[in-house]
This record gives sequence, C-alpha cells and structure tokens, in this order.
Amino acid sequence: MKKILISLPYSMSVRNYLRNNSFKNHCSDQEFVIASHLTKDAEFLKEFNEIYTHMGYPKIPLLIKVFLRILINIESSVWLDNVYISSFEIIRKSIRLGYADKLLMVNSGIFSLFTHFLKRNKIISNALRKIIKSSAIKIFENYDLSSFDRVFLTHPYTYEERLLSFALPESVDVIASIHSWDNITTKPCMLQKYNKVLVWNSIMKNQMIKLYNYKSSDIFVVGMPQSDFYFNADKSVLKKFIYSYLNIHPDKKIITYACACPEFVPSQEVIVNDVINSMLNLNLFNKNYVLVIREHPGRTLPEILKLIDGKNIILDRPSIAFDPNIHNVGWDSSQSDQFAFYSLLLNSDILINCFSTTTIDAAITNTPIINIGYDYTKYLNYYASVIKHYDWEHYTDIVKSKGVDIAKNSSELNLYIQSALENPNFKINERRKIVNDQIEFSDGNSMFRIMEILKG
Repeated sequence: MKKILISLPYSMSVRNYLRNNSFKNHCSDQEFVIASHLTKDAEFLKEFNEIYTHMGYPKIPLLIKVFLRILINIESSVWLDNVYISSFEIIRKSIRLGYADKLLMVNSGIFSLFTHFLKRNKIISNALRKIIKSSAIKIFENYDLSSFDRVFLTHPYTYEERLLSFALPESVDVIASIHSWDNITTKPCMLQKYNKVLVWNSIMKNQMIKLYNYKSSDIFVVGMPQSDFYFNADKSVLKKFIYSYLNIHPDKKIITYACACPEFVPSQEVIVNDVINSMLNLNLFNKNYVLVIREHPGRTLPEILKLIDGKNIILDRPSIAFDPNIHNVGWDSSQSDQFAFYSLLLNSDILINCFSTTTIDAAITNTPIINIGYDYTKYLNYYASVIKHYDWEHYTDIVKSKGVDIAKNSSELNLYIQSALENPNFKINERRKIVNDQIEFSDGNSMFRIMEILKG
C-alpha cells in the first residue's frame, strides 16, 4: 500500500477530487493524506473528517514569499526569452502601455528592469534556489515528507505547492496536475520539473512538450475532472433541480448570464442591461423567459444586485466550493450547488458569458453560447479592451471552433440571442468540437484515470 500526499489548496479542488466517486473508491487500497487550508473548517470536517487523514499547510514567511516571487520573475523572464506565447505578449504590452488590470499586474515583475538586471547573472537565481530550498525543508520539517511514496500537486503554480516541491526529498515521486486549460500559457513558469504531468487534452500536452521540453511519455491526458459530475449524473434529476433550487416556476424558460471576473470585465451591469434590453426587445419576458445571473464565484457585484427583481431577473450565487480564490478559505458540505450549476446550464436556452471555462461547461450540455466581445464604454484601446482576451492562446481554439458567437456590440448581442432561440441546434457540431478538443473524454472517467496513475 502506497502512502500518497494530495495537495488541495483551493476549495474548488476539494470539490473536484474528494467528492468524486472514483477518488472515494480508490481510498481503500492506498493511504491518502490530504493537505489543505480547509482542515480546520467545520463544514469540511463534517464532510471529510472520518474519511481522510488531513493536515494544514504551514505558514509561509513573507520574506520567503518575496524570494520565491523574485525567482519566479527571473526564471519566467528567461523562459519567455526562449519561447513565444501570445498571451504573455498581450500581457506584456498591456502592462507597458498602462492598460493592465491588477490581475495582469501580478506579472509586471517578469518584465521589469529589476528582473532584467537580475537575470543576467545565473548566480543570483542559483542562490535564491538554495535559500528557498533550505527554508522550504525547515518550513515543512514537521510533515515527515520522506514517509510518502508519492505527492500529487493539484495547483503547481501556487506558492504552497511551489514551496512544497522544493522541500520534497528526491526519493519522492511527484505528479502535478494542470488545474485548468489556461494555466500553461497565462501563468509564470513552473520552477520544477515533475515526474509526471496530468493535463485535460492533447492541446495542453503539446504545450507542455513545446514550452517545458517534457517527454511525451511523461505527460498524461486524463480529461477534465470536474466534468465527471455531469457525465455521471442522473439527467432526469438534474433537469428538474434548478427550478426548486432557485424557486423558479417549472414552466419558465431560462437565459443565463455568467458574470466574469470583475478585474477582467469591469462595469458588467452595462452588459446585463444590454441583455435585459434584448430580452425586452424580443418580448421574451412575456414569452415565459427569466434571466438568471450567476455571480462569479466569490465575487458579489453591487451594481448587478440592484437589477435583481426575483421575478424576471434571478440571482444564482455559487457556493464557496466554486471559489477560485485561495484566500477565501471555507467549505460548504451541501452538494446542492454542484447539482444547480449543471442543471442551470442544462435548462438554459442560451449561456451568455466572457472567455471563461463556463464556455466549455455549456458546450458539454450543448447549450448555445454567446461571448461578450465589447466594453462598458466605446473606443477602448485593444490592450484595455475585453476583446484582447479572445486572442489569449488557450481561447483561440474556442474561437477557431466557431462554436460560440462573439457579440461585438449590443446590436449583435440582440441578433445572436434571437438566432439561438430560433435555431438552438445551430452550431451543435461546433460545440461538440469544443468538447472533443478541450476535455477529450466524455466518459465521466477522468478521475478514474487520475487515480490509476497515482496508484502507479
């Protein structure tokens, strides 16, 4: 029996892994230890305390975080000198021209004169590596890392997992899973090379080979773990769930707007008002339609809350189990929101969103998709505009698939809504292509493949 440490720094990772039946079914023949920020959360303990051994992450001293950030900037700058990634070129120009939001500004150190100076001397990065490694070993000294046969990292770009990688003895086999389709081409470079890397699809596999010089035999295509829930769910139950969950009359028809991260798409109340006006123009509220606005996980937008009337316009607030923010630590032991999300997409006649993973989720449920490709104000520079995100490397395959309509203004939004309602099967093959390209497997066995690899 192998002893395996599984690192789950985000609530959404706990949702994707620990709640998956394939994960649970493999627990009897392996000894799993869970590392998570949630190990003192009452709701987390209520659901998982009797199933898994668990431990929290140690506190990382601020100085070590600073050293780690400097090393990430130096090695990412060197990395980008040797590879071309269109997403980072867009990020670089957005920062240089002063149009970057605070999320993109996280990467500003990569392109700074300070980093440019430091990277000229390999001695500096080597010294930082030694300092970080010795500090990491000390920080994790109470975790008995040498007792593990294998460590599974589910978010190798986080400070926690980067530092854990430095602390691990060479004898421990390390497997890293790339959490999302955008990570490889939008996150600063990984500082370590792992024994195996798990990815959703062949596109990501080729990126890892090209950008990190991995051997093909060390990259494993497993599918999209969170999609297992949909493929394995009872569709007859799933179909009805959203109506009781959001207190919507079952005769109603649904159009959904999924809010984007507000740093990437500011003033989204303008977009929501455009959607409402389109629905009014098409007389949809009188044709038994409601608009469901699903908030971005962990982010409440006050201006959008003012538009909710509870009758024609309804709010769907994701639980903390969907939260992508590592600092919003908490758990919800109820699984209702997981049912509600796919039930909402399954019952929506249209999904309206902006360049997010929800596009893939909607393609899975064969829901017509409209992406927003315009801004809250006219005539923004390209590098300040939402439209630049559709040129990010991971999203270009979605655009090329033609499985989504990208509305460049409110008139096109109105046209695409009307078109999707008149012919919902239009672009059905293109949506299938999104699913085939992005998650590759539609069998609900992504976690099974992961667990087989972990068993080794």
